[in-house]
Amino acid sequence: MKSHLTRIEVTVALVAVVALLGVAIAVGHNPLRSIDAGVLSWMVDHRSSGATSAATTVTDLFAPMWTGIWTVVAAAVLVAVDRTLIRAVQLLATVAVAGAACEVIKLAVDRLRPPTFDQVASPELAMSFPSGHVTGAAALLIGLAVITTSAARSRTRWWVVTAAVIVASGVALSRLYLGAHWFSDVAAAVALAVAAVVAVPAVVGFGIDRTSRHMLTSRSQHRLRTGGPL
Repeated sequence: MKSHLTRIEVTVALVAVVALLGVAIAVGHNPLRSIDAGVLSWMVDHRSSGATSAATTVTDLFAPMWTGIWTVVAAAVLVAVDRTLIRAVQLLATVAVAGAACEVIKLAVDRLRPPTFDQVASPELAMSFPSGHVTGAAALLIGLAVITTSAARSRTRWWVVTAAVIVASGVALSRLYLGAHWFSDVAAAVALAVAAVVAVPAVVGFGIDRTSRHMLTSRSQHRLRTGGPL
């Protein structure tokens, strides 16, 4: 019971932070304005051809379309390994919920991107908050790590989740480096993804368990009424 309450509290806190920051940005009172400007300026001043190539590759690998493909592939592997849909549905739902929440907030805030002259490659103009790349990548990577290590030893789980966080951080860094997002866009995206990872697998697991129990009970009652074997 305590763990469920902790999950709820963490999820609500993270979503509340993202929502409040979004409102502040929408009304022109971004509390992270100076940090956003400073991070963008530092990234622009420290660009190189090699780093630009690496950042472009990372950001392309975790574009929303590819993140969707990686998610489906990972879910298919989980089904093949588990012979059950539970962990696959948990992963699919986590990424889907995070992505849907991200799009709703993007539309509501409709924040302008960094200036086009600070961006690398094709310039992007609007719906900057939060970052869709980072939300999807973090939800997939961290969610997959958490879901697949739920029964593992704590040390193993720590290493796997840490590796996922490092890769997700690389995606976030690539978006900042390319000038596609402000720092606050990326921070909000990570918070949104973590909120989904904390809440969605548990909700899906609970729902599947309740549904299975209900179906088993209904089947037993039907057999009792018809005189069939239990």
